[in-house]
Amino acid sequence: MKNIFLIFLITALSLTLSLLSGALNWVNQFVVCGIVYLLAGMLYNEKLKISRLLYGIIVMLPFLAIYSFMGLLHQLVHVYPIAFLPLVSMFTGLWINSMFAKNKSGLRRNIYFSVSVLIILMLGYLGMPNWLAYAFGNDLPSKFPVPSILLTDSSGQTHDLSKHKGKTLVLDIWSTGCGICIKEFPEFEKLKQTYAAQPEIECYAVHLIQRNEELSSAVKRTDDFPYTFKHLFTDQNSANQIRQQLQIVAVPTIVIIDKNGDVVYIGNLNSKKYLLVNNIHDIIEAALETD
Repeated sequence: MKNIFLIFLITALSLTLSLLSGALNWVNQFVVCGIVYLLAGMLYNEKLKISRLLYGIIVMLPFLAIYSFMGLLHQLVHVYPIAFLPLVSMFTGLWINSMFAKNKSGLRRNIYFSVSVLIILMLGYLGMPNWLAYAFGNDLPSKFPVPSILLTDSSGQTHDLSKHKGKTLVLDIWSTGCGICIKEFPEFEKLKQTYAAQPEIECYAVHLIQRNEELSSAVKRTDDFPYTFKHLFTDQNSANQIRQQLQIVAVPTIVIIDKNGDVVYIGNLNSKKYLLVNNIHDIIEAALETD
């Protein structure tokens, strides 16, 4: 009975920590799940009176069943690595446990554990963001001509997105109630500064007005921002056009329009150097080379 309780406790704790880590973000959940099930595998003891294989299956199966079932059922491609990582981590932990079952060399055991954690961290913080960029960019719409959408700047001057041919436009679509949008502004500012010496590239933050929101209050709020990129504003009509014709379902969203007036990218602000999939800099460079 004591052995059953201990196995249940390890299983429940591993499952709880892994599921709750989803409140952080997908990258951190990947890392947490990997380390948790690595430790769970290393906690195996022959006194439990079951084989390592059976122990691994019992501890790992609840999370794998829940996450894999939900991921496959709803085709959540972005969570596939998180769904199957416990399988690898668990049996890595069991392998390390087996290697030192008789030879209790603490130093070598810790080295193997540390290397395993390092691999999980690298896969999580370098590999997982690229997987997410692939997963969310895999169904991006094909290139299409930008429709005529009228926006205004803070002085009231009108800008037609379809009339900017000859310029590569980088638009950061945001809304007032989006905290993540505002937190991403410093990164968008860095992007703007990167191309500050190239007049053929223009960066705009496009405010997507909400129902019952006053345009004047949105303009006033942007006046307090310490950024050099320019702001464009929508009314209810142009906001609906952006949502429908540019297929914007959530903010923040980056839209890139090449110098021929074609929309070539709709997605996330993937500007970090280690992001090799749908990297904003690569897309901008490609847009600049458009004939």
